[in-house]
Amino acid sequence: MSVDVSAARLSAAVSVSGTQARRFATFAVLAALSVLGWHAQNRPTITLDWTTAGLVLAVVVLLRPSSKVLFLSLAVAEVLSVLIALPSTNTNRLLQLFIFATIASTGLYVLARFRKLDAGAWLELFQPLLRLELVIVYALAAWHKLNLDFFNPQLSCAVVLFERAPFFHLHAGSEMLRWALIFATIITEASLPVLLSLRRTRNFAVCYGVLFHIALGLSEFYAFSVTMISLLFLFTPDNFNDVAAEFWRSRSRVVRTAVMVVALLIVAIVLAWSVAHFGPSLADLRHISSLKGGLNMIWGKVSYWSGYWMLPLYLAPVGLFVWLWYRQPSAFQPAAHSYRPIPALFWVIPALLIFDGINPYLGLKTDTAFAMYSNLRSEGGMTNHLIWRHPLDLAHYQEDLVQIVDSNDAVLKLAAKRGWPIPFFDLQRHVSYQAHIGVKNISVTYIRNGATIHVESAESDPVLAARPPLLARKLLLFRAIGREGCPH
Repeated sequence: MSVDVSAARLSAAVSVSGTQARRFATFAVLAALSVLGWHAQNRPTITLDWTTAGLVLAVVVLLRPSSKVLFLSLAVAEVLSVLIALPSTNTNRLLQLFIFATIASTGLYVLARFRKLDAGAWLELFQPLLRLELVIVYALAAWHKLNLDFFNPQLSCAVVLFERAPFFHLHAGSEMLRWALIFATIITEASLPVLLSLRRTRNFAVCYGVLFHIALGLSEFYAFSVTMISLLFLFTPDNFNDVAAEFWRSRSRVVRTAVMVVALLIVAIVLAWSVAHFGPSLADLRHISSLKGGLNMIWGKVSYWSGYWMLPLYLAPVGLFVWLWYRQPSAFQPAAHSYRPIPALFWVIPALLIFDGINPYLGLKTDTAFAMYSNLRSEGGMTNHLIWRHPLDLAHYQEDLVQIVDSNDAVLKLAAKRGWPIPFFDLQRHVSYQAHIGVKNISVTYIRNGATIHVESAESDPVLAARPPLLARKLLLFRAIGREGCPH
């Protein structure tokens, strides 16, 4: 009898281990695709640096998603890439910093504790953390949109982005459609944290969230959508991969072969069409002088528009998810607890994410605070938010604004042409950097606190050329202070 019990326990343990390994590998694929999506949309130059290392490792992880060492290497490379690139980043890339920092830190923790990278232990650590980070991002995005301009049908980013969507040439001509877009956006982003947190509505929220991000991705933000979809996968039932694998194995060999052939044929057609439509011409290829130059030329021409093809890729698994949920509702239940257990040591990561998101209300940075395309304004000591009207002003970055009148520096000349005020910190950071790299004779005329100031050699000015502290240079990023269109 004891032998039978031990065998049953061993069989159950093996089953759980296999379930976790399959789930881990699937998430590794989705995380790698999110890296490829960012590279496709932003097209950084391929060179010998951590950013290119992340791209290469993402491709390798797609080929060997079950390799824990490769996935940890990808996470470390991505963390280093973003940290080195700061402050040159966007909201999606900053979110990826939090994601891969979570993955890397929990992986190193498991490695130190168990002397090996156990997929199950690692998954149990980073999965609840990443789930929590996802709902925080949704909550922040909804909170930031509770402002006067977002609820203005003529200014709202919900309307502007709808009309800017490529491919479709849409136009929100009626007032009713404009209000529908505004409320649909708010309701979606505000409800998803709740729907994902409740076990009864979680499966629906996963499907709804994926379809929402596919639609959002077609509005030119596919890289962000791919990142968010990778996190939504972590809310699926633990046995999703097992049920899907069993469904696949139960199909006949003819059906499986046909599906694989069709899938490969679609991929081949998409690749061939993308290269033919966006790829370099024969004249371009003749000017290639090195392998790196050729790779950058091909990648730069093909990647951006081809990246949109990633979005339809997710329709098949969503359809399978809905089908399996419909056919086996009792065996397709989400986990009882989404956000635990999380060791106390790792609560610092979601805490930092929340702090980053409320920066605009603290007088700190206004960009990469998950207020993207929210119409939020918090400069000048007053916000347009319906609830948080006055920033706490822990620092004076958002109050100390200057107007560039004229300059012989290209960046400052553009700021003068736009006519928008900028934080004095941005002027100081730019001039001090130019001075640091040896640029001379930077002339600038600007208005600060009502006084017009002209400096002939700004790189020698003790105030303008004073370099801000490293953390401030790396972390503080400010959105353009302009009201036309939909400023990021």
